[in-house]
Amino acid sequence: MLPQLAGPGVPGFQELHEAFDFDALHAACYTQGQAPARRRRAPVAATPQASARPVKHEVEPGEVTDLVGEVKYSLQLVWNACDVLNERWFEREQEIALLLVSAVSGRHMFFRGPPGTGKTELLQDFGKICGGNVFDTVLGVNTLRDEVEGPIDVPYLQSTGKQRRNREGMLTDCEFAVLDEVWKANSGLLNQLLRIMSQGDYFEDGQVQLAKTRSIFGASNEGPQGPSLEALHSRFMLRSIVEYVSTPEHRNKLLGFNEWNRPEIAEDMLGSLDFSHLDKIRNAAQRMPVCPKFVETWTRAIRNLRNCRQVRKKSGIILDDRRCKALIEIAKVWALLGGKNVLTKEYALILQYTAWDSPKEKVFVEEAVRSAVKDRSVNVAAKSFEEVKSVSAVYVGTDMDETAQATLLGKINESASEVESGHVALDIREVIKCDLTRRSYAEAQKVL
Repeated sequence: MLPQLAGPGVPGFQELHEAFDFDALHAACYTQGQAPARRRRAPVAATPQASARPVKHEVEPGEVTDLVGEVKYSLQLVWNACDVLNERWFEREQEIALLLVSAVSGRHMFFRGPPGTGKTELLQDFGKICGGNVFDTVLGVNTLRDEVEGPIDVPYLQSTGKQRRNREGMLTDCEFAVLDEVWKANSGLLNQLLRIMSQGDYFEDGQVQLAKTRSIFGASNEGPQGPSLEALHSRFMLRSIVEYVSTPEHRNKLLGFNEWNRPEIAEDMLGSLDFSHLDKIRNAAQRMPVCPKFVETWTRAIRNLRNCRQVRKKSGIILDDRRCKALIEIAKVWALLGGKNVLTKEYALILQYTAWDSPKEKVFVEEAVRSAVKDRSVNVAAKSFEEVKSVSAVYVGTDMDETAQATLLGKINESASEVESGHVALDIREVIKCDLTRRSYAEAQKVL
């Protein structure tokens, strides 16, 4: 399953991957054709903040459709692609997750990072797994429209007096496009890209023609320079900063110090991700019910972003209606790829991958969004803190009898079980450590 995007104590893409019973799905779910072969990844350790407590949905059971069951075969193909890419790339789980979410939802994405981090090569690997055509080019100030949209059809121009282009194999004739150094293109080409990304069409031969392009993936080691590029930048709904490999073990393998051969993409995986399966997932995701707490969390996150004066002093960060609507659709796709049938509050975290324009802004945006998601956890933590202090004040400096210990630990358990993150347990642990005797702390550790 798709690895989860990082978040504060919510089930991560990695934990969703481990929690979902793939073998049962693979053995029992397929009714059409032959099930694709299961590809396995080494298990990923769960983050210490994540709770094993299942998420409670405030949606009546009768309202929930088994969307995962409806598109199980298509989901398996996406999960297989995710496994293959993660086998080939170290420390790129987040980028691969965003890439697949973007591809399924039919939205555009921008990868930013220093040279040599493998941004373009990762996108090219994804292109090999896709079943359609992929347009791949490097843009520059001297790049002509002919190199991106195709040359002018001269015989047609001579015979009819109208202009059109030979677009076969070019940008508008391909389902996916990889544009390296996207911000270095000239203004004429960027304006044409803006129309294709915004409306999905282009004007030719006196008529509006639909482009086949589903998703455009931009890559660059810099962000857009100047206000003239803001419109195009806003069309990249998802954004990610790609860093160098940091784990010593991975770096040693990558540099050849330790024995490691990068796995090749198996022949049966080349072109396996057919677009009809991506459409099935996207159509199913559109019917996903929304948990009321998602609406509350989303509203709180939007408010936090508007109050984010550290980034933009006058107005904070304001997301227009078009982007908000698109992001909710993306969040539903993300949830379905994570094996969910309901859009729950943790998927409001999708906002932290879109609302920033620079690495400096990214830090503040992440804090604003994550604080909205964990807002209820903080409130319950404060309440639990006061409960523990009121009980422990009676027993400071003395050993607690079994009844008092049971009462205290029962309150801790009751409060901690109400939230989905580990923040409450961490706060309470500090209280116990400071205010209770050593024996009481040891007993509490067993529970927490």
